[in-house]
Amino acid sequence: MGEKKRKPLRSNQSADDTKNQKKKTIRAEKEVGSISNVGNNKTSKPEKGTQKSTGSTEEDDWELIEQEQALHDKKMQENDEESDDSEDDDEDDDEIKLELEGNVQHVTEKYTFEFNDMRDDYAEGICVLLRSLVQNPTKAYELAKVISSQTLVGTVVACEGGSDTFAFSTVLPLSKQQLLGSNDPICNILQDLSTAVKKTASSSSLTSEGAETFLEFVSGSRVCTTGVMLHKRFSNLPIQLVGPLHLNLEEDLGWAQHNHESDDSEQNNFRSLQYILLLCACSLENEAKFLHEGKALDVLGNSGVLYEYFEDEIFTQNAISAYLFKPKASATPYVAAIVPITSLKKCVNSICELIPPVDV
Repeated sequence: MGEKKRKPLRSNQSADDTKNQKKKTIRAEKEVGSISNVGNNKTSKPEKGTQKSTGSTEEDDWELIEQEQALHDKKMQENDEESDDSEDDDEDDDEIKLELEGNVQHVTEKYTFEFNDMRDDYAEGICVLLRSLVQNPTKAYELAKVISSQTLVGTVVACEGGSDTFAFSTVLPLSKQQLLGSNDPICNILQDLSTAVKKTASSSSLTSEGAETFLEFVSGSRVCTTGVMLHKRFSNLPIQLVGPLHLNLEEDLGWAQHNHESDDSEQNNFRSLQYILLLCACSLENEAKFLHEGKALDVLGNSGVLYEYFEDEIFTQNAISAYLFKPKASATPYVAAIVPITSLKKCVNSICELIPPVDV
């Protein structure tokens, strides 16, 4: 009674990951046959006598000199030919070596990924993925420990049998995060968000009503109905894993909210949730001047926002309110979007429809 059922789609899922692997350099040693009877190995001719024959004439002397010169020229020519052959062989060796070094082979390797519940040994991997949101490594690790310790709702994508984290998704109830105090990174980020939205509301009466409604979910009367959604992944994660990652999260939330067999206090934090506050990295043209003033920009329905992950645009399209702001702890701007939990299933279905099937 009350034990958490095994999550759907927790079975292993294979995905191909193509890597460019450079071949090891092979030095081809071309065997060159030695030339016999060359240089010192050549059979030397008998030495000429140092004494002239008594019957020698000047013409004989000139003939002898011409013969010696001819032998010398012949020997030099043979040495030159041998040197040319050696240079040709060296050039052939260099060409073979360069050809082999430039040969690149594309190798396809298969990996088996698992969709697992959160556990403490995933904290370090999650910390690495959080660095775009929280630059301070100590703060990032503190947030990673909070995420990895919440086993009821949250999913990690890891290689089969390993603890390396390739992606994660989770929802943290805001009522629970507020209990952690001002040292909690999420509370600090939401404080930056509230300050930026208030500045925007005070500068224009047209945006004050929408801003006040938004702030009710972040720091007002609706905090207990709101959970912060975080998801991160490596850029080279196979796209076929993105759909099941969000599907697991949506099913986790559904199970946590509707399983009435347990009175666990952690589960009670999820039963009252009606909205998620999605925090997603993005960029927007001409954002610098606006963000420099410390304000937030209403981007609901703004098609000019470029999101880090394609699925964040789908979530934002189903939001009731969305603001772009720059957290102090982050290196990039973020969009904070309020999305009804009842719209999550529709969002996940739309995400899955955009992903091509896995080739078997």
